[in-house]
Amino acid sequence: MRILGVVHGGSTQQNEKLPARVQYKSGYYGLKAEYAEKCCDDWVIISEKHGIISPEKEIKPYNTHIDDLSGLNLQNWRKEVQTGIDQTLFDKDGSLQFDKMVFLASGNFIKKIEPVIKQTKSYNVEVESPLPDQGRIGYQQQWLRNQIDRTRRA
Repeated sequence: MRILGVVHGGSTQQNEKLPARVQYKSGYYGLKAEYAEKCCDDWVIISEKHGIISPEKEIKPYNTHIDDLSGLNLQNWRKEVQTGIDQTLFDKDGSLQFDKMVFLASGNFIKKIEPVIKQTKSYNVEVESPLPDQGRIGYQQQWLRNQIDRTRRA
């Protein structure tokens, strides 16, 4: 089973243009990125400004939060995200490259992308969003650390 990790970047960022993987600087983001690198076959970042991006794509810091998106802006952003997901999931011949997607984001963020999750499931891709089930952010971080450590021992 091939797994794609989708990591929410977050609002705490560096002050210059950098590859997305190092643009975000919170400890929470760092654990999500480490989980994606260790526990998934490949990963992308989901950003309120850029949609779905490669961790290697250079981006400037931005000040857009998921709660800033509503109405038509939210609908357009969801379409952009869905296009990015589709381009990542399918190769140029239209074959699925991944059997499972793991969204690493807060419960509020997951609610905002529910239509994207629903569409992705329609491709017969298993979709998980494990972090909201863990409770508050401290418990989410503990869960991520435990999963990473378990993978290292395996």
